[in-house]
Amino acid sequence: MLQKGCKETNCVSFSPSGSQVATGNDLCEIHLWDMNLIKSSSLLNSKPLVLQGHAGGVFHCEYSPSGRHLASCSSDHTCRLWDLSHPTETAVSHLADSLAESLSLQH
Repeated sequence: MLQKGCKETNCVSFSPSGSQVATGNDLCEIHLWDMNLIKSSSLLNSKPLVLQGHAGGVFHCEYSPSGRHLASCSSDHTCRLWDLSHPTETAVSHLADSLAESLSLQH
């Protein structure tokens, strides 16, 4: 529902404050939704901030306890760490095939 035009939302994570929601999809993207905008306007008019960098579908995302960072894992066998104060990727880790397979089976 949150991702217009996307076949599937693979994961959803709420920020610790509840002010933001991250969704990962098969289009290699993470969408960051501002819950305050969604509450004050029509959901259909809300536009997410899109994080791009994965080369495969995003199947897991998780906020840090402070809410300042977001970690994401993808079928491209990478995990990425995003700095949400400047929505940029700060680190990339390439997963071993066996670990990536294990993580993908969990979603």
